[in-house]
Amino acid sequence: MSTVGGWEVRAPSGFKPLTFSQEACPAPQIAKNSFYQTRNANETKTELYFPRATLLFEIERHCAFPDCVARNQIGLTKQEAIEYRGFECFQCERWNEDRVSQSELPDAWATSN
Repeated sequence: MSTVGGWEVRAPSGFKPLTFSQEACPAPQIAKNSFYQTRNANETKTELYFPRATLLFEIERHCAFPDCVARNQIGLTKQEAIEYRGFECFQCERWNEDRVSQSELPDAWATSN
């Protein structure tokens, strides 16, 4: 019998406390081709590595027609930004010729293909 927090605790007969061993409960393994990096082969610490890339960016444009001038927010992927030639205004539904300048693109996109 033992005391826990002022309470007497008695284990039932035949009770065995649970023990964990490396063989009975192995640590999860990381697949070889997963995104991870290890500092040193002898070091047991493993760091997860998640490459960061801009997947979508947003530009803001105003409709060029004087009777509308609505603000349009446009989300573009890298491929869409390359092919971007304009937008359809959400309010008046008219086409606006437009291009994305190099300065508007994320910095990482300028250095990659």
